[in-house]
Amino acid sequence: MAGVFDLSTAGFSDEWVVPFLGGTEAMFPERYRIASPIDLLPSRIRVCCVHGEADKAVPIEQSRRYVDAARRLGDPAELLALPGVGDQDFAVVTSTAWQSARARLLANISR
Repeated sequence: MAGVFDLSTAGFSDEWVVPFLGGTEAMFPERYRIASPIDLLPSRIRVCCVHGEADKAVPIEQSRRYVDAARRLGDPAELLALPGVGDQDFAVVTSTAWQSARARLLANISR
C-alpha cells in the first residue's frame, strides 16, 4: 500500500530516506541500490501495488514506475490505483482504501 519503490526519487527523501540510509545517494550509492525495490528487479514475485491517486506523501508515480519496470523484466506485477484516496486513508480499516487493499490481498491468496 503506497509503497516507496525507488528511494532515489522519493519526494520526501530529505525528511525520511536520508536519515534512514544515513546520508544522500551521492554519499552512499550502494545503500540506495540495495534498499530500493525497483533496483532489485526482477524479483519473480507477484506484486500488487495498491496506491491512492491523491497520495501526497508518496506519489502514485512510484507504484506506476515499479509496475512498469517489473513487467518489462517479466515479473507478474499490477497496480490497483484508487481514485481520490490519500496516504492517510489506508490507516482506517473501514475506509474504501483499506477494504480495497484487503480484498485484493485475499483474492491473491486464493490464486
